[in-house]
Formats: sequence, C-alpha cells, structure tokens
Amino acid sequence: MNTEEEKYKTGLRRLAATIADIMLLSLPLLMLQQVKNNEFLFWFTSIYSIAPVFYYVYCHYKYGATLGKQLLNIKVVDFRTEEKISFKQAIYRDSLWIISLIFFVVLTITANIYDTNINHGINLFLTNFETMWLLLELLTMLTNKKRRSIQDYIANTVVIKTNLQTTANIS
Repeated sequence: MNTEEEKYKTGLRRLAATIADIMLLSLPLLMLQQVKNNEFLFWFTSIYSIAPVFYYVYCHYKYGATLGKQLLNIKVVDFRTEEKISFKQAIYRDSLWIISLIFFVVLTITANIYDTNINHGINLFLTNFETMWLLLELLTMLTNKKRRSIQDYIANTVVIKTNLQTTANIS
C-alpha cells in the first residue's frame, strides 16, 4: 500500500479519538456527581450539552483536530487542497450535531418548564437517531477510497494521518 492510500486509513484512529474526546468532555459531569441540587444539575447539564459542538467546531477550525485527533495523529483538512478548513466548513461538518443538540435543549427545557415527562422519549429518539447516524457514517467511510464520512461530504473535508513518513524519489 502506498503512502497516498495509507494517509486516508483513519477509521480506528477516528474511533479512538472520539472516545478520548468523549472522556475529556465528560470530566465536568463526573465531577458534579456529588452535587445534590437537582435544579442546578438540570440547568448545568442543559447548558453544558452544547459544549461539545463548540469544542468540535472550534478545534476543527483552529487546529484541524480535536485533542483526541491530535493525540492520534489525524486531522481534518479541506478535501480539494488538504489545507486548513474554513470556519464555515467546521460548522457544516458538525451541522447534524448542532441541529440535534438544539432540538434536545429546546425540548428538554420546554419539558421542564411545562413539567411534562417527555425526557425519556426525547432521549430514546436522540439515542436511536445518533446510533443510526453513526452507522451511516461508518458505512459511508467504508465505501470510498479516501474514507470520507457523510459529514466530510457535507463540509468538503477529509481526515488524514499526520504522522506518515514520506520518502523522496531518488533518481
């Protein structure tokens, strides 16, 4: 396999980077487990639930990678130029999660204000939706040479390895 093909084989690294980012983003929630004030916890978790979107958009735009991706030597680049992505591309790349989180936050806050018990239904719907999305992402990645996912197609991006050794042709 040549270096050009190898730089796009990022599937397992992307998975490990996602796990690392989830662990990082979960730390504040784990530290709050001892808090007994349910109202504070509700509002904190409702507001904090949008933090991942800001984290992903900012890191992809500013650095081309989240901390998890940096740890695993992969980054998001423009599909055509393989250069830094624009802020617009970073937003497009996470647009589904942005819409999903807005939907979740609005419904959760509305349910709390009107004291309805639809949170279980909301969580079940979003969990199933996110699971289906992840499966579609994986399927898409397995069906193209550059291992682009749906979000890569939406944003015109691609994820590449950053630690490949290139060898110069000696004539």
